[in-house]
Amino acid sequence: MSSSSTMANGQAPYVMGRDGKKTFLGDEAYKVVQSVLAAFSGRQEMLTTGEAAAILGVSAKTVARMLDAGEMKSERRGISGHRMVSASEVIAYRERSAKAREKNLTQARHIAFDSGAYDLDQGSIPTRTR
Repeated sequence: MSSSSTMANGQAPYVMGRDGKKTFLGDEAYKVVQSVLAAFSGRQEMLTTGEAAAILGVSAKTVARMLDAGEMKSERRGISGHRMVSASEVIAYRERSAKAREKNLTQARHIAFDSGAYDLDQGSIPTRTR
């Protein structure tokens, strides 16, 4: 593959939905898809903070903060000491985060229901605070 992400037949890479519709991928999206597939195939592929950020939908700086906080394991590579994180670690973190988010939202819904927040007349709720 070249850096412009064209396939051997000259086409841009794409993913195909269940409906047969092709979604063509740019360079960054192509790298993310490769990383995710590697993680699910069991192959241990190391990602940069930028690549991990693309998978998680956050900035590379946020991934660096997550690594500093120990939320994901990483290792430093090369003379420059760039941090690398395994694709499987990123996918596992994403799954843990989704489960925690769902748990917290469920708890918030229960609290709102128990406190009667769903019983309020919608007209009595202010739409502007300033």
